[in-house]
Amino acid sequence: MMTQLPSLTPQAERYWNRYRLVQTLQSMAALWAAMALIALVMGAAGYRRALAQADWPSMPGIITATEINPGRIAGPGNQPAEFVRIVYGYEVDGATYSADRVNLNPVPVEADSDEGRRLLQTYPTGAAVTVYHDPANPSEAILEREPSPVGFYAGLALLGMAAVAGLAAFSLGRGLSDKPRPEVHS
Repeated sequence: MMTQLPSLTPQAERYWNRYRLVQTLQSMAALWAAMALIALVMGAAGYRRALAQADWPSMPGIITATEINPGRIAGPGNQPAEFVRIVYGYEVDGATYSADRVNLNPVPVEADSDEGRRLLQTYPTGAAVTVYHDPANPSEAILEREPSPVGFYAGLALLGMAAVAGLAAFSLGRGLSDKPRPEVHS
């Protein structure tokens, strides 16, 4: 005698599809919430660094090179791209320094982006600039010390997405307590 595998009624199939959707939404909400937390913590750390740099002394400097350098975008495909590099020189207590950090953003800026075009226009070679340096380590310097709200906004956006996915999972998950039983046909 051969036993048939249980089959699902259309009602049971809808239940299990809804159940899987709820699980997927819960997983997405948890992932986005974790990413939001990371973005918010990094944004707060950047803001604290900006506050610390607000006390750095300023001095005159000069842009010694405005370059567009080839590189690769990290991620799938590792695509080639061109990145902006701004090099400037300045003097502290008779010692000459050179740096290439424009602001708090540690990520290279693509030349073909709004930010890249802004940097190229704002900092041409030979331009006089104001340099802010770390008094404890004069070789560390920046040109722009305003905190960037990007990390904070990204964290809020991810938090909003997590909330929407979580609410959708909660709403769809209501009424899923009574699991249908598979029917065995003989």
